[in-house]
Amino acid sequence: FDLNPTLNCSPPAGSIFPIGITTVNCVAMDSSENSSSADFLVTVKGASEQLSDLITYVRGSDLSNGLLVKLQDASFQLGKGNIKGACSDLKDFISQITAQKGKSINETQSSKMIAAATRIKEVLNCK
Repeated sequence: FDLNPTLNCSPPAGSIFPIGITTVNCVAMDSSENSSSADFLVTVKGASEQLSDLITYVRGSDLSNGLLVKLQDASFQLGKGNIKGACSDLKDFISQITAQKGKSINETQSSKMIAAATRIKEVLNCK
């Protein structure tokens, strides 16, 4: 019975995954060369999928319709390939949340939405 088997995965731990679905294969081997393997899928969502998730979150919350409009505008701009426009709409969305933070939007909601919008801006490489 080996308490310290070796684990090798492909792609290896610490890899950066591309947008889409990647299969990871891992093999564990003990000192007696007994081995076991498993595959699992890693899904990395692109900007449009993440934006859709954020729209769903805002829609399901009791929040200002203006927030939803900014996200829908960003989605529309992204669909047209207008990254600069989408970035601008996301920046405005974050500004609206910041202005309402602690008033009509609680800390948990604001932190979640700002983090999501910031992550989308990073995927889009907004300046």
